[in-house]
Amino acid sequence: MKTPASISSAAPIRRCITSAVCAALVAFAGPVETARASLPLTETINTLPEGSVELLLREEFIDARAGVQYRRDNAWLGLGIVPDLSIWIGFQYVHRHAPGSERSELGDSFLKIWYYLTDGFDDRFHIGLVGRFRFPTGRDAYAESDWHGAAFGNNELALGPVMQVDVWRLHVHLNLLYVLREGGDEEFYSGLSLNPAEERTFRTVFGLDYTSPDSFLARERLKNDYFIFSAAVNTNAFYPVIPYAELYHARRLTRGDLGPDAIPIEGSLVNPVLVSAGVRFFVLESLYLGLYGATSLGNERRHMRNAFGIEGSYQF
Repeated sequence: MKTPASISSAAPIRRCITSAVCAALVAFAGPVETARASLPLTETINTLPEGSVELLLREEFIDARAGVQYRRDNAWLGLGIVPDLSIWIGFQYVHRHAPGSERSELGDSFLKIWYYLTDGFDDRFHIGLVGRFRFPTGRDAYAESDWHGAAFGNNELALGPVMQVDVWRLHVHLNLLYVLREGGDEEFYSGLSLNPAEERTFRTVFGLDYTSPDSFLARERLKNDYFIFSAAVNTNAFYPVIPYAELYHARRLTRGDLGPDAIPIEGSLVNPVLVSAGVRFFVLESLYLGLYGATSLGNERRHMRNAFGIEGSYQF
């Protein structure tokens, strides 16, 4: 049995051990979490703490076609709703630079909903779901070609899993998103039926029955949808500097003529393969500044060829 003296002498030791463990956790938890911040082309396991706010600003310079360049201002406001659920609201303002022509106007707007599912393999594997809504506040790409590559001006909904695998101090991020795209002659949400008083609601399974010609998921409406595959790797080995690299590909899987919807945008006439590399410097665990560059491996003349971006994010 321990005497009061031995208990008294052990207490400072325990306090020192506890302080050392806490300091280690703080030292290592910060870099791991900052390595999860979303990347320009890749969604990541990025869950905001409950009650926190993120402000993200990004300036993009896009070399789109011969003689045409775009500058796109991006502003995102993120909210930590509950421990596993975060949302972001995004807005774009676009600038078009061409010989003898300078124009600026509102681009597309976005709502991103993120839900963290689970982890496993000794906390080395993580998975969540993302839903990203695009709203048509920009120019209609089906009606005007001047903003191809900078704005779409129609509804889109991207859905899919986001995964992260940790290997030593490397973090591998994987996306597989299905994008439902509004056609030029569609009313995007008209196929949904949520009124329980209507017979159509149950006949079309709330508008999600793909065999029904007037449902949200009708076969004819899916012909211009496409997949996005994205992979990225970053590391916290050099924290507070976080370097990363990305690979991005978008492709429409269905065959057949798109008709008037066949315009040179990703997932339509263009199936881009982009590579990107960048670096972020964390001034604080809650504040980073970054820059990146991206290029198209296909040297696509009708779409983005090269891009450069600067960004900053602050959480509070």
